[in-house]
Amino acid sequence: MSAQPDFVGGRNPLYYGRDPVMYHEYVIGLEKVSNMAVEVLQLWESHWQETEVLYLDSPLVPDIDMLIEYEELNAFVVFTVRLRDGAEMVGELMYFLGKNSHIKGTKIANEDAFYMRPDHRNGRIALKLLSYAEESLVGLGVTYVGMSDKAPAGGKSLAPLMKKSGYKPVATHYVKKIGET
Repeated sequence: MSAQPDFVGGRNPLYYGRDPVMYHEYVIGLEKVSNMAVEVLQLWESHWQETEVLYLDSPLVPDIDMLIEYEELNAFVVFTVRLRDGAEMVGELMYFLGKNSHIKGTKIANEDAFYMRPDHRNGRIALKLLSYAEESLVGLGVTYVGMSDKAPAGGKSLAPLMKKSGYKPVATHYVKKIGET
């Protein structure tokens, strides 16, 4: 990855925490959901249609207020990929942060959503986003990170990317709808 992007007037106010980085025509950074909720909703809708509808029969109704509340508690982070001009978001990686109940004093991050628009899945941008997120999470004190793969539900497998990044499969997650929302 190259050095920090050159934003007119200094640091770009979209980002916080660790400085964003440029990779080819992309900028990868850490953004507050409260600043980009409308934009990320477009990606969520595409993500939902591509993977979640394969096994969920409920509509997408994001709870932005809850995510902002978790973000304010340092329990939720969103890493984004934008085109270099910063105008268009083309990918995101979100984690819930918490404590590990099995290893006292250990902080964990569990992925909530990982999505790149299909027209931006070429090259290594997903790998670069994952690497940037991991480095940032270490800076936040995270020891373990968990990622999901929707391949069992018919989504594109992330196994090659996960293995290349040093992840190991450790569990299969089952979902069953038992009530109404």
